[in-house]
Amino acid sequence: MPSPGEDPIRMPSSDELKRVAELAHVVGEREGLRVAVAGGLAMILYGSPRLTKDVDVVSRGVPPAPAELTRGEPLSFGGYTFGTPMGIDLDWIVRDDDYRALYEEAIEAATPGRDGFLVVAVEHLAAMKFATLRPKDYEDLMYLLGRPGLVDPGKARALVHRLLGGKFASDQFTAATDEARWRWDRDHGA
Repeated sequence: MPSPGEDPIRMPSSDELKRVAELAHVVGEREGLRVAVAGGLAMILYGSPRLTKDVDVVSRGVPPAPAELTRGEPLSFGGYTFGTPMGIDLDWIVRDDDYRALYEEAIEAATPGRDGFLVVAVEHLAAMKFATLRPKDYEDLMYLLGRPGLVDPGKARALVHRLLGGKFASDQFTAATDEARWRWDRDHGA
């Protein structure tokens, strides 16, 4: 049992996570795959205080068997988890489910970040978080939508409407946007 003050679960630093993302970028380029960072690291890159223990990248294909990575378990929605020399898991996501079109568009719309690898655009990231709606993804969505000026809500809502379920989905996204803004105002005394 850990002692008080001892860190029982060490979370990787953002620099360590970025090194994994750089490795995925290098592997992707070598294999002719466009690769973009999503998930927790993307949230961190957009300013979130969120912690994560792995790196998620999205791509249209999985590299065959790169020497730098150890192929692990398949992901239930498409892709594989890889082990890295840094000891940080890399989830190489290739969606093969109802969200495939969203992820493929996110890959194409990704832009280079300051660290030299592609990052999913913030509106696509918001749509991805909305699509999964696991508790941590909902909190990520609240951060993205609540922070003034971070997400263009009209652009994100249009993605949700077009790729995730039409009017009902976009109405639910609008409700989430309203909740996120209410939370921001409540927490920041606006």
